[in-house]
Amino acid sequence: MILLLGYGFLGKSLAGFFKQRSMPFSVADRNVHHLSEEHHVYFDLNDSDTYAAALAGIDTVIHLIHPTVPADSDFSESVDLVHNLAANKRFLDYLPQTGVKRILYISSGGAIYGTPNYLPVDELHPCNPVSNYGKGKLLLEKLYQEKCMQYGIQLTIIRPSNIYGQFQKTDKPQGVIAHLAEAFRENKPFVFWGDGTQQKDYLYIHDFATAILAVLSNNETASIHYNVSAGTSYTLPEIISIMESILHQKVQTSYAAAKRFDVKTVILSNEKFVHEFKWTAQYSLEEGLKDLLKPDRDL
Repeated sequence: MILLLGYGFLGKSLAGFFKQRSMPFSVADRNVHHLSEEHHVYFDLNDSDTYAAALAGIDTVIHLIHPTVPADSDFSESVDLVHNLAANKRFLDYLPQTGVKRILYISSGGAIYGTPNYLPVDELHPCNPVSNYGKGKLLLEKLYQEKCMQYGIQLTIIRPSNIYGQFQKTDKPQGVIAHLAEAFRENKPFVFWGDGTQQKDYLYIHDFATAILAVLSNNETASIHYNVSAGTSYTLPEIISIMESILHQKVQTSYAAAKRFDVKTVILSNEKFVHEFKWTAQYSLEEGLKDLLKPDRDL
């Protein structure tokens, strides 16, 4: 059975995806208001007493938990580089007591690589993260590789591009498309970080879910690290233009200074993942935005 470790944007989306397909899964999360739903069990990565109940009957873990976002980087050094690393080590050292045979660790496609030496960025590109968030993700990748090798657990590390879709919250400065959708919906200005020429790739949540399903369906992966992206890139003005066309309205914009933690341009190569898993993104950015921005869609 699959355990979704975390019930944020990605966990909630994957839970719905798995439920539609009658896949056996459970969700582990520490937010108590989630626990009334079917499949859920209380879990706190920092509390090893919660591990046993969450991992009972589990053979595959999809690890979605991270305590910070890139915008926290100026204040998150101890969390990203010390406390979270220690909690994950404690969790990994517990796994030999369980039936867990496989882990999918969801890392980061943009923050891991840092400022690119070349584009598109493939999995052989050096990892030089510029934020504590990215440094923390890289340390966790190395920890998971070390411990999974030690304990004989199959590991796949997914480095996705910027995922967007339903259930993505705007209470943190992460998820530019969610913040843009809110600006349109509430008729408030959208603030650019920098000059607006940043170019990045965006992955619709449905395509992320099918990519995860492709990995779960393949028990003999040839590698550990995989970029997952739609294979196309856009600037923010291009995204705004598409959204204005879909919604038939304009959005106000303003500009603020570029953020140190925000890598200006990152375009991921998905060639290895597409080749090995015979997967392709089904949604162009315009199709994903049309689906996301449907009038009856609960954002």
